[in-house]
Amino acid sequence: MPGKLLERLGILAEQVGEPPSLHHGGASSALTARPRNILAWFYDHVSLPRFMHSRFVLGICLRGSCTTGIDTNVFELRPDDGVLIFPFQAHYLVPPREGGYLNIAVTFALDDQADQSLLPLRDGVFKVSGKDIELLAELAVLAKDGSGRPKDEMAHLLSRFLCRKLVEKATEPELERRQEPAGSKYEQVVRHIREHIAEPLTAKDIAAATDISVPHLRRVFKERTGGLSLGKFILGLRIKRAYEMLMHSDQGVAEIAVRCGFTNAFIFSRAFKRVAGQAPAHYRKQAKS
Repeated sequence: MPGKLLERLGILAEQVGEPPSLHHGGASSALTARPRNILAWFYDHVSLPRFMHSRFVLGICLRGSCTTGIDTNVFELRPDDGVLIFPFQAHYLVPPREGGYLNIAVTFALDDQADQSLLPLRDGVFKVSGKDIELLAELAVLAKDGSGRPKDEMAHLLSRFLCRKLVEKATEPELERRQEPAGSKYEQVVRHIREHIAEPLTAKDIAAATDISVPHLRRVFKERTGGLSLGKFILGLRIKRAYEMLMHSDQGVAEIAVRCGFTNAFIFSRAFKRVAGQAPAHYRKQAKS
């Protein structure tokens, strides 16, 4: 070992000393599990319809701009903006009317209930640096052909990125969200739907409760959600609530169906399977195994 390096290490050893305990008080990762089943790619000049599935989606705007909707939030993404979409969050993308855009997308899954550690990144926009983009570009190259390197390196790269964003989120002021202003007619409608999601909901009832005509309600809703119908939005919220209850409660499928606003367990199971690709009971068993 070079003499100068050894001398520096000796000085550092005197400064650092020994920890108070050799068993407790150590550092922990901001991410409690490693991502798995990772896919990454670039896309541009396309419009993505409203969609919902069981994976995380990391979206980063590299060039131009685009509008991204996540559940009831609407974000205008510009270069170096990023969002993290959680499983079963309804989302869509609308390209700009003029010019194009270039985004990088990374989808992945997490084991256990590790998604809780990513909650600070949910429903908001975060900034990415040049080093972040280089890291994700390297991940995309690995996703395409591997370049002779271990696939496990993809999990390492993505973990580094997510941990970096979590640390930044914890130490910097939260970025201002570019979304619908609170108190708008659209927000009133969404709030009413959320508060009454377990009840039968019709356009007529929602319109009456929010002091708006049914045609205007449908028009405003489609304009704010990238063309999503009121019925599909309500269904998405019910499925999302069911997903959370299946993951984090011991209630039976029939009880969950009622509490999420479905008429019976059969209708609920059929709707859930269309979205998640499997029956509620099977999904719960797989998620908790």
